[in-house]
Formats: sequence, structure tokens, C-alpha cells
Amino acid sequence: MLVLPGVLTRDPRKIEKLATLALPALQRLLARGRADSGAWSGLDTWLLDEFEVERQQDWPNAPFALLGEGETPGVNCWVHADPVSLRADRNSLLLADAALLNIQPDEARAIVETLNTHYGDELELSAAAPDRWYARIQSPPKGETTPLSSVSGRPIEPGRGAMGWHALMNEMQMLLHDHPVNEAREARGEATINGVWLWGAGRLAPVATAYSSVASSLPLARGLARHAGIGAADLPANARHWLAGTAGAGVRVCVHDALQTAAKSGSDEAWLSALVAMERDWIVPLVEALEDERLGMLTLKLGGETSLYSFEATRQDLRRFWRRPKPLDRNLADNTKDGE
Repeated sequence: MLVLPGVLTRDPRKIEKLATLALPALQRLLARGRADSGAWSGLDTWLLDEFEVERQQDWPNAPFALLGEGETPGVNCWVHADPVSLRADRNSLLLADAALLNIQPDEARAIVETLNTHYGDELELSAAAPDRWYARIQSPPKGETTPLSSVSGRPIEPGRGAMGWHALMNEMQMLLHDHPVNEAREARGEATINGVWLWGAGRLAPVATAYSSVASSLPLARGLARHAGIGAADLPANARHWLAGTAGAGVRVCVHDALQTAAKSGSDEAWLSALVAMERDWIVPLVEALEDERLGMLTLKLGGETSLYSFEATRQDLRRFWRRPKPLDRNLADNTKDGE
């Protein structure tokens, strides 16, 4: 199974450009595979559902992601503590996540040290990477948090979400207001790291899955696999490496987020280039494996903002020549309405 979040789009500019793009292997799979569709709430929710993770006070994303980072969450409560940049915009705030901030390791260390000195044992931050932070929290506020993906690049109404969590984030924002790291960034004309977005709080809990292995660059995907006791690997360079490294029975899953990352960048060209690379490095080799019977069945999961399209194909399905490929703008437009 190949899971591709960010491949469906609602952007009229991207849809227009898709009409002129030809990706024969992908178009063949989409035309001849057995199709299904439905609404989805994003990749993180889909992954937690696939591993039968139960909701706690919040959806416990953070401890599984931390496990995927190679750390040991233990029995503690963990929360994502992602560095962000907040700026006022009329009656709301605009949030830029760490992907746009180019945070350096020394900057991350300095800010984490400041926050840890302030909070002591009550809340302890750690930076798994300069742009991915976590916090062990002794007494988590009540209520459900808001995932970073739901607010990144969008206006945030003041006080959105559980008030206890927002009070804590507001306090952190005040601590970072005149931090030396931010004074230096501001002097260089860079966006300041003036906030920490807390989300996905909880503890490790039992999981269950029918999958035999998972490969992904996403810590959450790897962490869920490790907790389930199945194979967990980083994202291979291409489908040939993936197939060579996952021989055996069972459902092998690869979660590839290059298109989602490109979509978040705001660059149409980056997204289209990621599509072309996906065709070359993944779709073409997988179609060849189907034809050569090195792969019994391939399932594609194509995710957008609110839609999930599924296509399942075997070697026999590829022979349905009367099902002609459609232009990509008809296949990859996210047409599911909000709430459906």
C-alpha cells in the first residue's frame, strides 16, 4: 500500500496545470484500478485509526511520534511542542510553522533551555530535531488540543481550543517575546520563533494492526509500527528499494509525504515537480512489479484536504485496456465537500 497525502488539490491553479501534465503510469492505475472514495480528516487521524488508537482526553499523537523519533516515552504524558511564528492580522493571528522558519540547532537548544529553566519539573521540552519539539508534562490541562496542521498558514481566532492549553501557550509566547534568539533573527530580517504550539497530548496505549511493516519519514507512522511490533523503517529512496527491503507476506505500507510537504510550501511548481518525481521513482516501478508478478496487489491511498481516494489494482486489472486513462485534472481534484 502506498499512501500519498497532499496529492489531491482544490487549488484552481494546480488543477489547471494538471490538465497539461502526463503521468502515464499513475493515470493507468487510476483508470484501471478498483476505486473507492470518502471523507478523511488528515493523515495523522488516518494513521491513528489504522492502528486502532483510542482517544484519551486528547488524541495521543505525541507519544507515538516521540517513539518514532527513537526516544522512549515511558508512562509519561507527552505533547507536541512545535516552534511557530505568530503575527497579528486584524482580529486574528496568523501562524507559520517550523517548515518556513529554517530553525538552526543552536536556536532550538537556546529556546528549549529557556523554557525548561522556567517550568522546571512541571514541563520539560526536548528537541528531536530543530523543527520538531516535544514536552513531557506532569499535569496536562483539560480539553482537546488543535492539531498544528489545522492552523498552519491560517487565521487563528484568539482562544481557539481548550483554554488551559491556550493559557500555557500564551505564557510561552510572553517568555519568548524578547528572547536573544528572536532579537538576532529580527535583526537579520527573519521571522521570530515567538510561540510554541501544543497539540496531540497523551500517553502510549495499546495498538493493533493487520499491516506487516511501515516505511515513512513521519515519526508518527514509525512510532505506531514500533509499538505494534511490526517492521518500522525510514522512507526508502524509491519503490525498488522499498520492495527489495520488505520481502515476505503481509500488507506492506509506505507513507510518502513529499506531495504534502510540497503543497504546504505554497509553490505550484514544487508540487508539480513532486508529482513527476513520484511517477518516476514510485509509480513506474510499482506498475512494473505488478506486471512482473513481483507484487500481487497494489493499493494507492490518495489524500487531499477532505477526501481520500483509494485505488486497488492487480496484474489482471492492468489489462483492462478498454478503461482509458483520464486527464489528471479529473483524477486529482479534491471534490468532496466539507462535512461529507
